Amino acid sequence: MIITFSTISVPIAEAFGVTVIAVNMCALLSPLLYIPMNIIAMKAYDRWDSSTVLRVAVAIQIAGAWLRYMCQLHNSFWYLVIGSAG
Repeated sequence: MIITFSTISVPIAEAFGVTVIAVNMCALLSPLLYIPMNIIAMKAYDRWDSSTVLRVAVAIQIAGAWLRYMCQLHNSFWYLVIGSAG
């Protein structure tokens, strides 16, 4: 995600009417959430079997993809931010 936004942060900021800092913070969401999500995943693997954990992870990824898609439909940058966290 960081590589994707780094070269086009100014056009994205102009397109959605937000600051470049907001776009760059969106790009930093994935690395910032890596450790907390890893802790949650380890606890989930301890509690449930792999199949259940992977199904939940896939559901979270699909929800994030739909939120990023909603960004284009509603022309709202904040759908993109929330979708990038998933």
